[in-house]
Amino acid sequence: MAQNTYCNPLNIKEIGDPFVLRASDGHYYLYASTGSVPDGFFVWKSDDMVNWENLSYCYRADETAWGERDFWAPECYEVNGKFYFMYSAHYKVNPNNEEENYCLGCAVADSPTGPFKDLTPGKPFLQMPYAIIDVDLLRDDKGNVFFDEDGNITLYYSRCCYKHKVGPYEESHIYAVKVAPDFSEVIGEPVCVLKPDQEWEGLSAPTTGRRWCEGPLTLVHDGKVYMMYSGNFFKERYYAIGCAVADDPMGPFVKYEDNPIMHDDFPRVSGPGHNSVAWTPDGKEMFIVYHIHTASDEGGFNRQVCIDRMGWDENGKLWCDGPTTTPQPAPSGTF
Repeated sequence: MAQNTYCNPLNIKEIGDPFVLRASDGHYYLYASTGSVPDGFFVWKSDDMVNWENLSYCYRADETAWGERDFWAPECYEVNGKFYFMYSAHYKVNPNNEEENYCLGCAVADSPTGPFKDLTPGKPFLQMPYAIIDVDLLRDDKGNVFFDEDGNITLYYSRCCYKHKVGPYEESHIYAVKVAPDFSEVIGEPVCVLKPDQEWEGLSAPTTGRRWCEGPLTLVHDGKVYMMYSGNFFKERYYAIGCAVADDPMGPFVKYEDNPIMHDDFPRVSGPGHNSVAWTPDGKEMFIVYHIHTASDEGGFNRQVCIDRMGWDENGKLWCDGPTTTPQPAPSGTF
């Protein structure tokens, strides 16, 4: 029997950066960074977006893998009957012995549960002269990958703070670049589309010496591109979610003046951030899927999954409830 209510957090812990896909088979699949899985990624499955079953590995590094550790922030997309799995990891080819040698990978499978195999065995899908993480593909407001007028896809990623000094701090910025519709190549040069320049994005700077714009999640709605992103240090309570809007996938993006649109309510909730978006089967309800710290007073790597309602108001502004920790109406629609 379907339950009438649910309550955050959900039954997935020791994760970060949750991404939810509702596949054409009608099931939901969740992928996440997992500190307890040093050589790849697990996948979880659900029929109601609330109760999740761990199905174990969907991607596991083998002798052909380019990544050696720090498998982070996966996202999965269904395109033309195939499932494309994108992620970041530390590249094992590291002649300069960089402490952060992060690149992006793209793997493919016939099923949302994998096993995913890299499209470019032995080398990253995208490598830059600086460390990059947090890959995202632009989607429409129903969750389908968005193709531009040329038939291409827009890919976003975060440039790491590592060795990226801007004024007194190291900074993480978000970039956009085009990708061929068959994922065969990157087209053109990346463009920086978002930087940490609002006051709330610097709350972690005094203790870390860094400022962040990372974890992009992008959607097209009524002809505009909405980018949700996370600011501040993910280990701290100040990690929070902002929103920016553009007329074109390559920007320029304008941030909401009243950012962040979701933030901590310490000590009840600490560090809500790095979100994805999912819809109920009837398409009538939209949910933000994000992580919070398992122990508010400790922060750190140990995080757990939450979901809350979100949507656009009559003026086209994106809103989201939460973070809630009290009983909420269960997601609507026939599951």
